[in-house]
Amino acid sequence: MEENNNWWKERHSEWEIAVFCIVALGVLLTFNILIFRNSRDSLLKLQEDNMLATAKTVANSLQNFYDRELEELTLYFNEELEDSEIRSYCESQDAISYVALLDKGGKLKYSCGKDYDPYVEKELEEYLEYDRKEGKSHQGRLLPAVLTEKNHYTQFLVSPAGTTGMDGWAIAAIEMEYVYAKIVKPVQIGENGYSMVKQLDGTILMHPSQSQIGLDAVDGRKEVYKEYNLQYDDLQKWIQDQRKNQEGSGLLNSYWWEGSGKPMQSTKVISYIQRQIGEEIWIINCTLNYEELLAPIQRAQNYVTLGTGLLLLVSAIVLGISFQNAGNRKIMELEVGHLKEMNAAWEELHKREEQLRHIDKVQTLGTMTSMISHEFNNFLTPIMLYGDLLEADDAISEDNKALIREMITAATKAKDLTKELSRYGHIGKGSGKKVLLHIVDEVERSLKLLRKTVPSNITLEQSMEPDTGYGIMGSAGMVNQIIVNLCNNAVQAMKEKGGCITVKGSLIMDGDSMKYAVTVSDNGPGMSPEIQKQIFTPFFTTKKQGEGTGLGLSVVQDLIHEVSGESNVVSVEGKGTRFDILFPVFQIQEEEKRTSDLHTFAQYSVLILDDDEKVGEALGRTLRKHCKKLKCFSRPEAALGEIKKHMDQWDLILTDYTMPVMNGLEFSGILRSFGYRGRIFLVSGNLSQDVQWYQDNGIIDGFLEKPVILSEIEKVLQKEQ
Repeated sequence: MEENNNWWKERHSEWEIAVFCIVALGVLLTFNILIFRNSRDSLLKLQEDNMLATAKTVANSLQNFYDRELEELTLYFNEELEDSEIRSYCESQDAISYVALLDKGGKLKYSCGKDYDPYVEKELEEYLEYDRKEGKSHQGRLLPAVLTEKNHYTQFLVSPAGTTGMDGWAIAAIEMEYVYAKIVKPVQIGENGYSMVKQLDGTILMHPSQSQIGLDAVDGRKEVYKEYNLQYDDLQKWIQDQRKNQEGSGLLNSYWWEGSGKPMQSTKVISYIQRQIGEEIWIINCTLNYEELLAPIQRAQNYVTLGTGLLLLVSAIVLGISFQNAGNRKIMELEVGHLKEMNAAWEELHKREEQLRHIDKVQTLGTMTSMISHEFNNFLTPIMLYGDLLEADDAISEDNKALIREMITAATKAKDLTKELSRYGHIGKGSGKKVLLHIVDEVERSLKLLRKTVPSNITLEQSMEPDTGYGIMGSAGMVNQIIVNLCNNAVQAMKEKGGCITVKGSLIMDGDSMKYAVTVSDNGPGMSPEIQKQIFTPFFTTKKQGEGTGLGLSVVQDLIHEVSGESNVVSVEGKGTRFDILFPVFQIQEEEKRTSDLHTFAQYSVLILDDDEKVGEALGRTLRKHCKKLKCFSRPEAALGEIKKHMDQWDLILTDYTMPVMNGLEFSGILRSFGYRGRIFLVSGNLSQDVQWYQDNGIIDGFLEKPVILSEIEKVLQKEQ
């Protein structure tokens, strides 16, 4: 019976491992899908911006082309010309297909080129009527496009002719097919994308398919393709938006319009801009097949999905082997390796997501400060723990206890400094977890660090009114990041001539709600109105190449919006810049203070794991006389072996995060897979990832920051009870 129970326990544990692996792989696959969706959205936004820039380029080229042709026509006909000279002009201009000269009465005197004589008197009449209606004097002008043939538009240029400008009229014709082929068509958008031009009412002027020219984008197509059951609702809404807005971009469910055959249904990426060309407003439209944009990402996603499937298959094989060799040491190595592989894959995907969201150079500095903070915390832990032990020793004189208290105070100040360094090192790396933030404390901590880096020719002043009893819920380090980015921008602007940065704060009542106002101002060179419009645009920067990424103020704006805050910028060239920020705050209920009771530890058998033997020894000496049982380990493998043999004997495990072979989270995950149900607390001074997920899912019970002291461990245990 006992053998059967052992067999069942082993199989039960193995099934728990199997279920855990399957769930973890499912999470990994889901995480992969979320990352690729985020990549898809980012790529789509980037493509829309690029296509909008392309549309603006095409619009500028069209405007410049017509302005140049009109200017040449006006200059050429500002004097009396012979017929041969007019013919020479018509033949020498690639863009001009027809030229005509009319007298003051509007009668045709001479023409050459294509046969557009029937149009010229009517075009001249419209030109003169427009001048009378607008109250303008006669000048060179581009007239609205005329459908001279089926699917073919012609543009007429009109200019006063003769030395006085009132001796007659010169009219020239430009084929819009020529303009499309020379200016619009050569602009490449992907492999199969294209640009087109419409009038404001939706009539198509230029299109890669000749059959579409002259059609109304909606009603005209309904008539041409009436034999097919096509949906035009999305296209009609899109045309209305293009009429109302100066520019825009997005996705359109429409068709590829080719000839008279059935159009192929497609989703398109479209960017457009309105531009006045002559007397009309044209819409320049850039189009790309959405499937073409998604193809590279889809291939990569398929590869990763296939890899995840293979990983699942390999995992199943490994688990099958482990079922047949229960109790074998090799099983332990395979399980540890498998869990490490899963965690490494999860962390790698997490890092990739972070890289897509944060491309700021502050990460390099953050890594360095975090490493330094970690080492200092390991040094400080024995100092503070042994200091507490010595201070409690009755055999030590009061004079020496005073010295010990000074030592502990100095170590506490060093702890606060390393905590600030660690906070700064994790700026921009938050996982979205919300914590309570006191704005004044956060600002003052940021300024304390900034004072050490600000150049000597720049002064940093502050005037912060207390925010006692009020705070906000935001991601850790967000206020620090806002202040650091704004102050660093001011330093960059004033680093040559120097100046003063002033940070002010005050608690105000805004309507029925309380808010805290923070102002960051400088007396630097200021910004022009054009630059002010773009400062929150991602990747926009006025700095030299290599000095900035253009993401700082964009991140600042996102962080302010994250807590429903408001921001405003006022800048005057030559006088400086001021950023005003309003944080909505709420009243904080102070937590009830807990009384210290060292008997808290009496009920616990404690196992300590820390690769730094001095830290483990210091924790052991401090806790040993207060707890039921205590044992210290410096190697995770040894600790795993001990716990697996005597799992019911250990109530509390304190594990370091950074260790050889595996980190503290991996160690905790393996313990839970063994079936360990005791309490696990992670202890670290340099945590490189968010632990909230692990705590929410019961892998760990809490987190303690190094250097840790006895009272902090006691406080966490009381809180979790």
